[in-house]
Amino acid sequence: MGNKANPRRRRGEPASAPRNRRHISPERSDSELRMSEATLLNILEASPDAISLNRLFDGRYVAVNSVFIEATGINVEDALSKTPDELGIWKDKSQYQEFIRRLESDGAVKDMEVDFCGKNQTVLSTLTSAVVVGIDETPCIISFTRDISKLREAEKKRI
Repeated sequence: MGNKANPRRRRGEPASAPRNRRHISPERSDSELRMSEATLLNILEASPDAISLNRLFDGRYVAVNSVFIEATGINVEDALSKTPDELGIWKDKSQYQEFIRRLESDGAVKDMEVDFCGKNQTVLSTLTSAVVVGIDETPCIISFTRDISKLREAEKKRI
């Protein structure tokens, strides 16, 4: 059950890239850009899921929300200066490689089951979705991760 090719995909462009891209006008003031950044941060914080924003080319975190910080136990300063590999977040590196492969080929990943290392070395069962977006003309990955550990434990008890 893989992602099907998107017929609207342009050569060399992620499948999720919109045809009519909106660009930020060079006339926008610093205060408008700060307001946009503040709006983005408010959106990240409003989610009950862990959200992270990473540069595609090197994986470094650009932004994370408080749910990400709480789930991983990693402080903001450490998260924003490292990659997922350096932080040891992905329990299975082959899952991470598959995640990146799908992002590069399809531009998006939907509901991929992933085990992450949480705080105190707990393993978190998650559903992760992500899409490649352009931020300041830099391809970035925005990931939405839902902890389904309690659901998985309940399933095990029923068996």
